[in-house]
Amino acid sequence: MKAVFQLVRWPNLIIIAYCMYVLRYSLLIPLLQLRGVDPVLPHLYFMLIVIACILTAAAGYIINDIYDRAIDKINKPERVIIGERISVRQAENLYIAFNVIAIAIGVYISYKTNLRSLSLLFPLVAGILYFYSTTYKTILLFGNILIAAMSALIPFTVILFELPLLHQKYQSFLGSSGFNFNLVIFTFVAYSVFAFIISLFREVIKDIEDFEGDKAFGKNTLPVAYGTPLSKIFAIILIIILIIAIGFIAFKYLFDPISLTYLIGFLIAPLVYITLLLVKAGTPSNFAFISQVSKIVMLLGITYAFVLGNFILKY
Repeated sequence: MKAVFQLVRWPNLIIIAYCMYVLRYSLLIPLLQLRGVDPVLPHLYFMLIVIACILTAAAGYIINDIYDRAIDKINKPERVIIGERISVRQAENLYIAFNVIAIAIGVYISYKTNLRSLSLLFPLVAGILYFYSTTYKTILLFGNILIAAMSALIPFTVILFELPLLHQKYQSFLGSSGFNFNLVIFTFVAYSVFAFIISLFREVIKDIEDFEGDKAFGKNTLPVAYGTPLSKIFAIILIIILIIAIGFIAFKYLFDPISLTYLIGFLIAPLVYITLLLVKAGTPSNFAFISQVSKIVMLLGITYAFVLGNFILKY
């Protein structure tokens, strides 16, 4: 059982659940209440959607490890699980079971809420993650961008089922007297962009860390194709873009001292620190540390939603 939890990267799954719950209950609901509106999607259905997202992500990790067994024996030999502690057949069965349950949940929720087109969401994501592991990750940067897009989808999934239901319920009011959900959409798009950029950064950093194994097996990653120095420059550009974007939002739209203090102290400052680390980094352990720090920054970004919803929007 311990090996299964390690295989599905259980800390990352907890982060997904944390992200979705914090964004719904600390950000979405307070934003809706500012408009005098309550959420329509039942709490049970939201919990099921979170479970489906976790299972889909877990299946994605499994299929990736199935196809990366040989490379991982070079890059991370101590972390190889499939073929060592879990058989390939057992891993494949888990992969199928997780996807089937996630797709079943998605179809159930979609039909119960009369949003039948959204029943395609989980099969589509499962298919993308499968083809990422088998094909797309060998295409220069395409695989990195795809995984970053999947990360960006997690915050957006929080409103993906909710907004259509809100539009159905308040259709007669939309457009009249300035009633709309534009602030909700803008806020969640901003979170999705944040998730996309920092996830793309982490993907590039992990590729630099895994350079030796990827090169040995002819993978067409950015470091293999253009070298570590250019890959570091690309990663630094991503961080600079993120710093500028956070600074712009902080000083353009957020004027309260709590937001400014949090965003500067807990997001911009750590991102500057990451940039300095990256300039000096030269060993796999350096890049592994940078990847971990960037994951902490991602968590801090999510936690700002808790701060915003509980200490700013309510007062």
